This record gives sequence, structure tokens and C-alpha cells, in this order.
Amino acid sequence: NLVDEMGATPLEVAISKKLASAPQLLVDSQCELGEYKRKIVGTEEAQTCVPLIHAIVHNAGTLLVRKMLERGASAQCAVDGKTALMHAAELGESQIVSDLIKAGADPLTEYGNGMTALLWAARMGHKSASRVLMTAMGIGPPNAVNQ
Repeated sequence: NLVDEMGATPLEVAISKKLASAPQLLVDSQCELGEYKRKIVGTEEAQTCVPLIHAIVHNAGTLLVRKMLERGASAQCAVDGKTALMHAAELGESQIVSDLIKAGADPLTEYGNGMTALLWAARMGHKSASRVLMTAMGIGPPNAVNQ
């Protein structure tokens, strides 16, 4: 994997800068989708980076996330304990939540503070994402959140 002077991969840069079709082209060209460490500028510390989570957090879109999952990105990936599903739920990305669950993300996984993806979605008021998660977890009828 190539990296720039900040330690960012081409995919990370393309997603962050919202470079039109560049992220899709990079994913199509078989770029690395696994976790990697990147040095934090001005320190000796490193941070964990996961392209799938980066795509979710930077609103790269459902199609790119779906393509990354099809290419083998881990639906259960996490950074510091917070999973891709939790990030998508917190942002109210109900289609991405659904795609992650279909790809194997576990909605029962808890973050260090006991938060699940459902709690992230509910806390942020995202009814659609909450419904998707409740259905996947077998909690009540699919429309129980609206009642």
C-alpha cells in the first residue's frame, strides 16, 4: 500500500477529499481494504485505520461501502472497539446498517461503554436505522420504533 507524507493511503485521501469516482476506481482496482496503522503526525504514536469505517464516517455512500463488502472488507471491523455497524447506526445510515448485517456484522456487539449499534441509533434519533437493527435482533415488530 502506498501512503502519502501523512501516512494516508490513496483510498483514504480519495474518500476524505470526496474525489468523485476515485474511491470506486481504487476499490475496483483491488486496493488494500484491511486494517493498517498510521503514524500520528508530530508524535511517535500510531492510530488504527480501517478503510470501510473511513468510508462510512466520511459519507462515501452506500454503493462504495457495498462494493468494499463485496471485495471482502470485514463487516465486523472496529477501531478502538467501535464497529463499522455502530458508526453507520450513529449516522443513521439505515441501508449501510442493513448491508453490514447481511455481510455478517453482529448487532449485539458492545462498545467499551456497553453501547450497541441499536443504542447508538436510538441515542441519535435515527428511527429507520433503529428499526433495521431491531428487526435483525428479533426485537418486537419491525414498526415498533414508531409507536
